[in-house]
Amino acid sequence: MFRTPEWGALLALVTLVSMIRTGVARRRPSPRETSQILDSLELGAQLLGVLWGFDLALSDRLGRPGAHLLASVCAAAWVMRSWAWEGLRWRRGPLSPWAAVILGLVLGWPLAMVGAFAQQWLGPPLPMPEVFAQGPSWAWAVAVIFVTPMLEEIYFRGFVYRALALRWTAAEGVVGSAVLFALAHGSSATFGSLTVIGLGLGLLRWGSRGLLVPMVAHGVNNAFAYFQIHFQMF
Repeated sequence: MFRTPEWGALLALVTLVSMIRTGVARRRPSPRETSQILDSLELGAQLLGVLWGFDLALSDRLGRPGAHLLASVCAAAWVMRSWAWEGLRWRRGPLSPWAAVILGLVLGWPLAMVGAFAQQWLGPPLPMPEVFAQGPSWAWAVAVIFVTPMLEEIYFRGFVYRALALRWTAAEGVVGSAVLFALAHGSSATFGSLTVIGLGLGLLRWGSRGLLVPMVAHGVNNAFAYFQIHFQMF
């Protein structure tokens, strides 16, 4: 019922109204801790709203991969232009962008291997998702390896981690964002392995004090999983 183009259009409209209100009402992060927590949660909800809303509304016309890519671009554009992007402080830390990318590439493979072993121990073997048959493989590869990791890290290790860390500590931010990350995928078969991967990504977020390292490591993990499932590699 709620996965129709009509509901997607309604969700996108409500999200756009919320975005306009946010942009008009507050253009800089609030110095108050409670307001910063609420701001992070609101911007995170807007990210999900525009992603899911546009994805559902346009899937019939553009196909699943095309709609997903366009929705992802719209969501990323909003976050990058938003004042909340400054609040995430994704580039802060001792690492240069190139060093962060290299570190993410190096640590992404061990993370993917740990996730694969966790899936073998904690869940059944994963078949190829049926959704991959609804569009060209190259489009899904771009979405799964590049776009999805960026947006998921902005949401879970950005908005969610920041809200939890502000309210409690970084440890709660790592654990809480990992559990919510696993729950958001909606599969009991992958909950255990995704929690393990989420913990690893959260530790990278905490250790690097930014989002770039976990973004790249997440992309490497998704590449490993995509080629393993799609082409029966590794």
